[in-house]
Amino acid sequence: QMGTSKFNALLTQLQYWNGPASVAIYVKTESDIDQIFNFTQHNKQALQNTSLHLVMERTTELKYPHNILRNVATEGVESDFFLAMDVDLIPLPANCHNRLHDTMAAIEDSKKRSTLFVLPSFSLLRRKNESVSTPDRLPLSKSDTVEMVKKKEVEQFWARIQGIQGPTQYMKWMKNLNASSSTYNIQVKFRQTELYEPYVVAFKPGIPRYLEEFRGFGLNKISFFRETYRAGYRYSVLNDFYCVHLDHPKVSSDAKQKEGRANEEVWKRIHQSYMLPKYGK
Repeated sequence: QMGTSKFNALLTQLQYWNGPASVAIYVKTESDIDQIFNFTQHNKQALQNTSLHLVMERTTELKYPHNILRNVATEGVESDFFLAMDVDLIPLPANCHNRLHDTMAAIEDSKKRSTLFVLPSFSLLRRKNESVSTPDRLPLSKSDTVEMVKKKEVEQFWARIQGIQGPTQYMKWMKNLNASSSTYNIQVKFRQTELYEPYVVAFKPGIPRYLEEFRGFGLNKISFFRETYRAGYRYSVLNDFYCVHLDHPKVSSDAKQKEGRANEEVWKRIHQSYMLPKYGK
């Protein structure tokens, strides 16, 4: 899911993914449609396996609808499995789709249907005088990633807030350079679901939808993982796959904090009216 300012990020992501993709684009004005048309005309080869779904609302006064867009993109996926990835993250290693397809094919069906398969996420740190990290420095292999972590060129994504990615067990992933198994299971406790929001491969049929009541900053993606946990899904980390965020300045504003508080209230309502009656917790 993305807005029209993220075209370059999408092209970079598609380059490394190298497979079919379903992308939801938020359209606010007629000029956005012109931009999308020009973008597709100039990038036909790069977009040949990509379906673009345009989402426009009746008013432009509403906050950004992350989860509406995520649902639209997920519905556009034509396979049984999907990789849920924000546009600012690059799935790796290169040719990720074909490698991931082969890995998933070797996992027993019963596990695939009730497990969220985690790609550990990292942040490619900016160098001095860089406003945004550039993809020419991406770690193209797992061993490269481990070395760049040691050199402090790459770090765990959202490392400063441990609960967001912490349950993935990054140290275990980095030590498993020649693992005999394609995955390792992790135990995520109920209280950890309050913050945990990994990037995952999931079996599409029967999985809960993203909760569309959340708009703007805060809890939009976390609410999905809170529900999947309650629905009985568990986690397994992919040993040979990862994703990298191209670091950019973090935007902190009073408006985002206000949106976060508003979404806390949304969660309270959903918990009482939907989660407790359906799941008992």
